[in-house]
Amino acid sequence: ANDFERKYVLIQGELYYAFNKSVSDSDIETHQKALDEVRADKDLLDSIYSKYGVNN
Repeated sequence: ANDFERKYVLIQGELYYAFNKSVSDSDIETHQKALDEVRADKDLLDSIYSKYGVNN
């Protein structure tokens, strides 16, 4: 159960990921591919937004 209620959103924007220089390019590509797949699946993205109370 969610013990918090959202009252005001001060700012909303894009999020960014930063990786340590030691992370391989292939690991970053794997992460990017998974993120792109989630963004491409509108139903999945909407369910994630709904689960965490994010307005899209």
